[in-house]
Amino acid sequence: DLMTAKLLRLAPEVHQALRIASAFGAQCLEGVLNIYDAGPCCSTCTVSALEIAVAEGLVAKVDGPAYRFSHDQIQSAAYMLIPESERESFHLHIGRALWQQSSEDEIDKYLFVIVDQLHRGACHISDPSEKIRLAELSLTAGRKAAEMSAFLPASAYLQSGIGLISDGDWKWHRELCFDLFNWCAEMEYILGKFDNVKAHLEEVIKKGRTLREKLR
Repeated sequence: DLMTAKLLRLAPEVHQALRIASAFGAQCLEGVLNIYDAGPCCSTCTVSALEIAVAEGLVAKVDGPAYRFSHDQIQSAAYMLIPESERESFHLHIGRALWQQSSEDEIDKYLFVIVDQLHRGACHISDPSEKIRLAELSLTAGRKAAEMSAFLPASAYLQSGIGLISDGDWKWHRELCFDLFNWCAEMEYILGKFDNVKAHLEEVIKKGRTLREKLR
């Protein structure tokens, strides 16, 4: 592919920066990249490397401030630089870095960006405590999206959160489990996905020990 070959002719730090940028899609926020660059594992400055890509016409600096790929084909070619077998782990690495290095205010500001990256690599999370923390973050993202009337993304965040919990978590993290299922049922109801609503509420009734839990 000619575009991939062109990218590979750039300095290694530039095509690494393009790989990172491509993981966010067509556009990535400079503030997010600055958080990523602050980590101990980041040996080069992604933002500085992207400025070289700007000079090459591969990306453009836009309001946000953010970096936007000049064409979808460039973003696709940059993403193809990440081996397919490593892409989920790559997203998880970015998500973890942003999550660990962000302040509470930054997590709130970039919540959807962080959760999106983590969800794209969540299948590689094996630590039960990390799964629970991500499920909690997914619930926060779902609620925030719902408050913005973005019901489809809200449902997706909540579904992903549900996918992170196990049967054993109903014993130790009951509030989280009930909140995920009930919020998700509400979003699915708004979206008209009534079979999903029924399935979620049946799970709540099945797991509820008291009338209050079953009717919450």
